[in-house]
Amino acid sequence: MNLGNYTIKAAEIVQQAQQLAFNAQSPSIEPSHILKALIEAAETPIEYLLKKNNVTRTIVANKLEELLATLPRVKGEAAQQISREANTLLLRAEACLQTFNDQFVTPEHLLLALVQGEDAVGKLLKNAGLTESGLVTAIKELRKGESVTSSTQSQQFNALSKYAKNLNDLARQGKLDPVIGRDENGKTIQLINLYPINSKSKNYHTVKLFIDKGSKQIASIKVLGKDGNNYTYLVKSFLSNTEMNDALFVFDKQKHPKVEINDLR
Repeated sequence: MNLGNYTIKAAEIVQQAQQLAFNAQSPSIEPSHILKALIEAAETPIEYLLKKNNVTRTIVANKLEELLATLPRVKGEAAQQISREANTLLLRAEACLQTFNDQFVTPEHLLLALVQGEDAVGKLLKNAGLTESGLVTAIKELRKGESVTSSTQSQQFNALSKYAKNLNDLARQGKLDPVIGRDENGKTIQLINLYPINSKSKNYHTVKLFIDKGSKQIASIKVLGKDGNNYTYLVKSFLSNTEMNDALFVFDKQKHPKVEINDLR
């Protein structure tokens, strides 16, 4: 599999599908593994897109588990190859790039390719109420004419889907806050996403910095792990421009008598 033209999130989903197939002792990666990884992935617009099409995620998940239970199992090394159906699925996902004038495959493309299929997974999604035309309309509505031109750009659509869902709920309750990005204390929060240069050597794929706009200080940090675990660090107090004694930066020989110093000047 060549995932060079996949967004970070889409590539992680395909890799997670391989892990799911391996855990289940499946002889190959199937479309059902990709769908399971897709609907379980965090920080994607998939749940939003399903809701826009009146598709209940839990119903899809339950039917999918029934389908996964019918797959064959092998002893020894499993999931060492991708099935013909799954390979065709990935080819369809790449073909979907033209529909949105994108340069990178996103989770949305994977879902669209799944519903286009005539296999068991495609029929599952269609029976749940998802249609190709309805999904394309929902994706275009979410993006508002924008295209994906980098491996990280789709993250903004993930945020849009999150806020769109929350704002709808708040509007129905009459609690709509006119400022997007306020925390529970009423502070305006700005979000900065950080991505590792060499993601292969890290056990996380994204670090989110939440900045208090008023004080320009970090309010919290969220680390998104590749294994699906997320860690949030709350900054209770932050001291900036603290005066430091110069002695802290001077090596004291008397405190470290057993340390040998070689001055190479």
